Amino acid sequence: MKNNPDIIWLDKAESSNDEARKAIDALDNLSVVAVRCQTAGRGQGTNSWVSAPGENLTFSVVLKDLDISPKEQIAISQITALSVVDFLSKHGIEAKIKLPNDIYVRSKKICGILIENSLCGNKIKWSIVGIGINVNQTIFPSSLPNPTSMLLEKNFTAQSLDLLLNQFHEIYSEHYSHYLSSRSEGKLNALAQLFNSKLLFSR
Repeated sequence: MKNNPDIIWLDKAESSNDEARKAIDALDNLSVVAVRCQTAGRGQGTNSWVSAPGENLTFSVVLKDLDISPKEQIAISQITALSVVDFLSKHGIEAKIKLPNDIYVRSKKICGILIENSLCGNKIKWSIVGIGINVNQTIFPSSLPNPTSMLLEKNFTAQSLDLLLNQFHEIYSEHYSHYLSSRSEGKLNALAQLFNSKLLFSR
């Protein structure tokens, strides 16, 4: 397996977003901080993200030098959700986006997204995109009402988390590059249309 220098793996940490924030000045754009055992993962609001150690992908993508206004942050959510959907599709799993930041397979949740932004004046200075994808876990706490994982879905067998994260990073980098090109050309409507077509309840 080819090593990806942009991906930093930690054996154990409370939260990949917290670790990325601590190291933000030393990290390059599109760097990833991944945690094999996340002990205090966070979801939207006061929710937590529960993940069995060593079985799932829990990681954060760092976006720097964005120079976009807060009203444009929806684009970050869009490229992130589309990257997850494309990644799952690569493995034969058809997924949809459930607003605001969840990814579902039919009626079951397979991924959660938590995006945290830092503002400088009227611009977003950087974003930390936290992503949790259920991969090899098959038994979940009863407190989670509707979880699923890649392993529980058809056409997928247990795989290396390192390899899967490398694949996701390539897909995300492509989406991000396309977003920058579309933004410079004033063609972000296409991104919004693609995102809307992937919603659980399409617009």
